[in-house]
Amino acid sequence: MSNLDSWMPNNEEYLAKALTWLRWRLREFAQLPDTEISEVTEKPTTEEVNPLPALILLSQKLGLSDFEEEILLLCVAMELDPGMARLCAKAQDNAHQPYPTFALALSLFDEPAWDALSWERPLRYWRLIEIHQSGVQPLTSSGLRVDERVLNYIKGLNSLGDRLASLVMPLETEEWDLTLPALKRRGFLNLRHNLLLQVCTNKSRGFISASVAYV
Repeated sequence: MSNLDSWMPNNEEYLAKALTWLRWRLREFAQLPDTEISEVTEKPTTEEVNPLPALILLSQKLGLSDFEEEILLLCVAMELDPGMARLCAKAQDNAHQPYPTFALALSLFDEPAWDALSWERPLRYWRLIEIHQSGVQPLTSSGLRVDERVLNYIKGLNSLGDRLASLVMPLETEEWDLTLPALKRRGFLNLRHNLLLQVCTNKSRGFISASVAYV
């Protein structure tokens, strides 16, 4: 069995536990009657999970705080759990808000932080979520949705997003023996590896090619 074959069930199990915990949290917050006994009333840990689940790995690589990770989980849950829309509406006491919002997250989770709403923080800087804000609607009450590419990654499907698929193509290169200089770049978060991206254009053929390497 390959590492991927053994990792996939562990990733699914962690995600299932996280969603169960989130459902319990929303029901408690909305003070809904206990129609079912939740098996998970605490946020699952990853102490015995190796390699790490995709959600945790993404959070670590992009520098998400615990609160930002929980916002992302809330948005992921909307895509994976059919009952999440009803719970969001109940938790916000508004039948017209059957979706995650920053206001809901700020009230629902422990240790909320206002700076999570900033475009300079990872959720918006890396476009992990989409904000559906119309007219004069406040940012805090606007609907949130996870990016499709990010959702697939968290589920274990790591493929190129459809917005880039028609513009770039992977290049096969030999292993590069080089070291990047120490750079201090604004917005470059603490990744486990240095990321090198090579972009090449070919005007005559009308495409852009790119290759990525960890060094």
